Amino acid sequence: MTVRTGSGRPENGTPAAGGGGKGGAPAPAGSKRKGRRLRRMLLWLALAPVALALLLGAAGALYLRHPRFGALPEGERLARIERSPNWRDGEFRNLEPAREAGEEPGRRRGMLDFLFRGGRTAPQDPLPVVETDLKSLPDGEFVWFGHSSFLLALGGRTFLVDPVFGGSVSPVPFAVKTYRASRAYRPEELPDIDYVLLSHDHHDHVDHATLRSLMSRVGKVICGLGIGAHLERWGYPPGKILEGDWGDAFEPEPGVRVTLETARHFSGRGLKWNRSLWVSFVLEAGGRRVFYSGDGGYGRHFAELGRKWGGFDLAFLEDGQYDLAWKDIHLSPEETIQAALDLGAEATVPVHNSRYSISYHDWDDPLVRAREAARSRGVNLMTPLMGERVKVAGEERAFPAWWEGRR
Repeated sequence: MTVRTGSGRPENGTPAAGGGGKGGAPAPAGSKRKGRRLRRMLLWLALAPVALALLLGAAGALYLRHPRFGALPEGERLARIERSPNWRDGEFRNLEPAREAGEEPGRRRGMLDFLFRGGRTAPQDPLPVVETDLKSLPDGEFVWFGHSSFLLALGGRTFLVDPVFGGSVSPVPFAVKTYRASRAYRPEELPDIDYVLLSHDHHDHVDHATLRSLMSRVGKVICGLGIGAHLERWGYPPGKILEGDWGDAFEPEPGVRVTLETARHFSGRGLKWNRSLWVSFVLEAGGRRVFYSGDGGYGRHFAELGRKWGGFDLAFLEDGQYDLAWKDIHLSPEETIQAALDLGAEATVPVHNSRYSISYHDWDDPLVRAREAARSRGVNLMTPLMGERVKVAGEERAFPAWWEGRR
């Protein structure tokens, strides 16, 4: 007979039954393994988001090193930028402050329209494009390719503005695709280009693939301060690049003068913004004076430029991708027409439309509203089809509303 002590142990030292586990029962080996597996699983679930974030961050950092993002200014280029009166606190600034977020109700309404209206931000039907032999474009004519890309033959020279011939204007190739069209022009169809003009470095105005493909056939590139860093990374020799500040003028040869003027916008291709300058252009050649706004919101600079230059034969003015939420950095159609009046333009071509959707409005809204505003205010608005030949000055014909009836 075994006698138990107060400690619960038998006097003969034999363990009491069930002494090793909960309630005195020994823990089975399987339950211990399950417990270890559960702890490992909980640890993995806790660490997985951190690991995923680190992986995505590393992948993003590597992707941002792709040549399409260009390069930031450094060395003597950066030193020159820092001497600019338009450079403050580490970035370029507008002469008139520009807010990227405007009226809250407008932003909310625009987002709701975009998400729930079912909208027409892109056309369902292919847009018409005229077939033109670009290599025999007569002097004194231009061809618009959609959005802000156009080719000008003026004064015996060729000028190519903000050329983008790729299928996307996003740093992510599958996003912001071009609209369907009856044909697509390719860089190899262009003639040799004497001058490329780049208004700012956003992907829908400065296309890495297009500029690389044209490099051997381009004489000079004229652009705002800082954009040359992108071009040099893509292989352009420094001698081909003319960079300037607002108010700078270049006369690369007799009879050709290009002046960089102000705009109200911003810049940036990667994570850092406003390290290169956004500009508008005044082009003088062949006895004609042409203005190109680049991107930018309405401001007093249009009237100031009208007074400074005494008017223009032709103005290419931004009209598209606007919204109340960023009204300071893009023109509404009505503001496009007001800017044409401020500039004293004999004729106006609305650009920045008809090729991509990077806003919430209907794809044809820029043309519908600009045409209506131009009629009511007596502005000569030229709305050519993409690829159509048009005279820079003296064009006396009506342009059809080619967008009407298209879904």
